[in-house]
Amino acid sequence: MPATAETTTTLPPLTEAMTAKDLIAHERALRQEFPGGGVTLSFIDSGVFVSFRAYGRYETDKTIYGDTWPDAITAARAFLATHATVHRDNRIRAMALAVIDLTDQFGRCDRAMLARREFSGAEIDALKDAACVRASEMSANSPFSVEG
Repeated sequence: MPATAETTTTLPPLTEAMTAKDLIAHERALRQEFPGGGVTLSFIDSGVFVSFRAYGRYETDKTIYGDTWPDAITAARAFLATHATVHRDNRIRAMALAVIDLTDQFGRCDRAMLARREFSGAEIDALKDAACVRASEMSANSPFSVEG
């Protein structure tokens, strides 16, 4: 999820002379943009880094290095913009495969069945239509739907 106008307007500017309070504000904003995972800001002799620790099934961990905090935080935001798109595509594919499997096993697919496959209600609402289209594409245009 990209930064909202609200989070970007309330964040302190990215400068090399950022205070600890400024860094904490940016870390909290990055956490909001990376739901379901952890964010750590750290430094070593050769530079600074932002680490993303993913807790979900379809995620990967990522560490982004920079010579300065502005470099690392800017690169982290660029990663998150790409990550959100990749994550959404992966979840659509996973849901499409679940729709195909459930339809094959039970002759239908509904919200409760998808929820038992570890999809949240919000994910089902947001992705079910795209997942059904993807399921159709994956199976030679057979029609699929999610009831409920």
